[in-house]
Amino acid sequence: LQFDTVGEFQVSQTFPANGTTDVSSDAVITAIFNRPVVPLVIAEERDQLPNPLEFNPPISGQGEWVNTSVFAFRPDTPLRGGTSYWVTIKAGLFDALEETQLSEDYTWVFSTISPRFQSFELGSGRRNPANDTGNILLDESFIIHFSQQMDEARTEAAISLTPNGKAPVSLSAEWNEEDTSVTITPVEGLELQTGYTLILEASAQSSDGNSLAEGFTWRFTTIPPPSVVYISPPEGNRGQGYRSELYIQFASPMMIDSVKERIVITPEPEGEIQPSRILAGLDAGPGWRTHGTGGISVRESHPGGCQSVEVRRLITLIAIAAQISPAKIVSENQNDIGR
Repeated sequence: LQFDTVGEFQVSQTFPANGTTDVSSDAVITAIFNRPVVPLVIAEERDQLPNPLEFNPPISGQGEWVNTSVFAFRPDTPLRGGTSYWVTIKAGLFDALEETQLSEDYTWVFSTISPRFQSFELGSGRRNPANDTGNILLDESFIIHFSQQMDEARTEAAISLTPNGKAPVSLSAEWNEEDTSVTITPVEGLELQTGYTLILEASAQSSDGNSLAEGFTWRFTTIPPPSVVYISPPEGNRGQGYRSELYIQFASPMMIDSVKERIVITPEPEGEIQPSRILAGLDAGPGWRTHGTGGISVRESHPGGCQSVEVRRLITLIAIAAQISPAKIVSENQNDIGR
C-alpha cells in the first residue's frame, strides 16, 4: 500500500515579489498559498474571513479572498513614495481543512517608487527639447510632468527661471487635476536673444512629503531681434533667367500682416501681389502642416494664394509671387525689420 502525506503548508508566491523596487503607489498586495486557506462562502460572509497580512509601516485598506488560496489587499490611499514596506504572514495560519499550518512567519519586503521628474515639454509642442535649444518664443510656457501627485506649494517653490546674469523672473503655475503636471509661464514674457536656465530643484515634494530622486535643469536661448537674413533672388542679380517669386527669410518669427504691408516692389508689377506660401525657416516642430485649400492661416484667417499653412507662430520665410522680373525689395519702415 502506497500513499502520499500532505505536504508542508506554505506561501508559494507574492506580488510585489520580495525585494522588488520602484513599485507603483497604487499596487495591490497579493499572497498566493499552495493550498486552500479559507472555505468557499457566500458573498455576505466574506467579511468574516481572516486577513493574514500585517504591514510595517501600517497600511489601511481592504483585503479580499479572490479564491480560497489567493488573498489581495488594496490600500485605501496611495502608498508613500520612496518607502520600504515589510509584509508578514504570522506562523500558525491553518489551511482550510486545518490539517497543516505555517511553521514560521513568512516576511517579504518591497519599495515604492520615489517621486520623479518624468518628462518636459514646451507649450508650443516640442517634447523633451535638447539642452541649449535656441529660438524659443517670447511667450513660451514650460510643462513639467511628474511620476506621481505632487505638493503644489513645495514644488512651485523649487522651480526657477533665470536669465543669464540677472535675477529669476516671476512665474505663474497651473496644475492639472491630478497634480502630476504643472505648466510654468513667465509673468512678463521673455527677452529677445537672451539665455535662460530653467531649474527644478530636488527639494520639490510629492503630496506624501517625499522629495524628488533628482532635479532637472534646462538651458535655452530666445529668438533674436527681427532682421532679414536671406533674399532670393539676391540684390543686383541679373540675367539668371525668369522667376515669378521672391523669397524673404527672417531671423525670427514675424507677424505676417506687419510684413505684407511693408514690402514694396519697384517697378510696381501688374496685378495684386499676395503671399502664396509661408514656410518655417526655423524648426517648426509638430505644429507645421500644409493644406490644399485657399488662404493663409496664422492665428486667424487671412486671404492668400492657393494654399493654407498653419505654422503656430513660427513664420520665418515668405514667398511673394508675381509675374515680374527679379526686383529689389524695399522696406517702408526700417524700425520694423532690421538689416
